[in-house]
Amino acid sequence: MGNPMTRTLGKSGIEVSALGMGCWPIAGITRASIEEGSGPFGWGDVDDHESIQAIHAALAQGINFFETADVYGEDTAKIS
Repeated sequence: MGNPMTRTLGKSGIEVSALGMGCWPIAGITRASIEEGSGPFGWGDVDDHESIQAIHAALAQGINFFETADVYGEDTAKIS
C-alpha cells in the first residue's frame, strides 16, 4: 500500500480512496418502504446535473470509492 490516502479493498488487491462518497443523498427519494406503511423516505428530489457534478468533484479529488445500495432512489443510485 504505497499511497497513504488509499486502502486495499479486502483481499482483492484493489486500491480505493481512504475517503468515500456516500451516494444516498444524490439518489433522490426512495418510495419502497422499509416497514409496511412507513411511506416514502430518503433525501427527496435531487437535480441529476448537480448529482453528476458532485461525482465529478469527488473524482477530481481522488475519491474512487462510492457507497451505494439497492434501496437508494429507485434505481438512480445504481452505477453501470
